[in-house]
Amino acid sequence: SVSFSPDGNTLASGSDDGTVLLWEFEPTLVE
Repeated sequence: SVSFSPDGNTLASGSDDGTVLLWEFEPTLVE
């Protein structure tokens, strides 16, 4: 499963083996 933090800068992903990974994103402007 995956879930974004309320501010949208961090993504948490979990796998069947119980591993949880946190991904940090830099805010960028997409035009």
